[in-house]
Amino acid sequence: GEARLEALGTLANSWSQRDPTAALAWAETLSGTERVRALSSVLPSMAKDDPTSASKRLSALLASPPDGMATTLASSASTLASTWAADDPASAAAWSATLPDGPGKSQSLGAVASSWASYDAVATSQWISTLAAGEARDAAVKSLVQQVNQTDPGTAFTWAISISEPDDRTQQLETTLQSWKATDIHGARTALESSNLSEAEKTKLMKTLE
Repeated sequence: GEARLEALGTLANSWSQRDPTAALAWAETLSGTERVRALSSVLPSMAKDDPTSASKRLSALLASPPDGMATTLASSASTLASTWAADDPASAAAWSATLPDGPGKSQSLGAVASSWASYDAVATSQWISTLAAGEARDAAVKSLVQQVNQTDPGTAFTWAISISEPDDRTQQLETTLQSWKATDIHGARTALESSNLSEAEKTKLMKTLE
């Protein structure tokens, strides 16, 4: 049942922190959903030393997740991508972009963007600009905006406008404008007024600057 799967995941996570090779060998002795649950905990730890192998195994699981495992695997993909991005963000980004559309891809791209933008927002921006519009790109943009809205609200504002999902766009723009208001309310107001947002969006967001 669910309790057993949770226990397997906890065991696999703990074991993989100490000895990922042994934890992987054990996980592969399991079958069905139990195997997938254990691997979802082991593979992100493997990524610290062998991200290429770990990511290939996880890609295979994400391609055809067992019933009820999609959310767990998406979380695993996000953790693996974040771990990998700390050392090699370009490779982590390339892998994340190959994942099938869905939560796994979106969360992975978001994790890469968050990790990468924490130390190189310019390179992160250049990478995001190559992504196709959609939910996965939005996830990466949101992570970038959240990383830079305190230090560079102008850049954050420009990126937040590009988010395609209206509610997410508004939320990120409001947060960014609040940060910008504290340092340069005139600049924030000018950027908002000259943006290509609808008049309704501008009116709503202008209240953030009052």
